[in-house]
Amino acid sequence: MASREFTDSDGMTWTVWSVAPQDMSVSLKRLTGSGDERRTPWLAFQSSAGDKRRVTPVPDGWESCELEQLKALWIGAVRVPPAPARRSRD
Repeated sequence: MASREFTDSDGMTWTVWSVAPQDMSVSLKRLTGSGDERRTPWLAFQSSAGDKRRVTPVPDGWESCELEQLKALWIGAVRVPPAPARRSRD
């Protein structure tokens, strides 16, 4: 799995990698009520402080794009709330 790192203007280090989730079985989809909306691959950003962001779909060429392009993806990425907050929404 490819990953990259960069430092934002505040000095925070971010690690970036792509996530390609496994397909859920039909029975698990029925049990959890989850559909394919969570099965689309995404580009994950995680800071050294544990903050997370996500871009969907995974942009072509992100592994080798210029640093400024990678930072632009990060700026446009959706913030991911901490796991307890995500679970309470589900």
